[in-house]
Amino acid sequence: MAMDTQDLRERVFMICDGLSDKGEKCTVRRVLSEIPEHNSTSTIHPFVKEWNELQLKERDGIRESYQLSSSFMDALVSETERVNKDAIKKEKDKTELY
Repeated sequence: MAMDTQDLRERVFMICDGLSDKGEKCTVRRVLSEIPEHNSTSTIHPFVKEWNELQLKERDGIRESYQLSSSFMDALVSETERVNKDAIKKEKDKTELY
């Protein structure tokens, strides 16, 4: 059964949120790999693009509300992603050890 547009959008957003939480980049091909019933990047692309644009707007909103410079915000996001990636790697290493 085909997924309607709103359901697909919600699923793409959920996948992008999950990837972001893991410190992974949200790309069309990566999202497409999580939705086996779809094989067209043109179907997924608009939703991934929308999700990325919303993330940028949210980041800009935070920056503006706290009056943080763009360079500081970019450095903060980069460092947060690095720490998150390291934490995930450590947890994976622990799991593999057991």
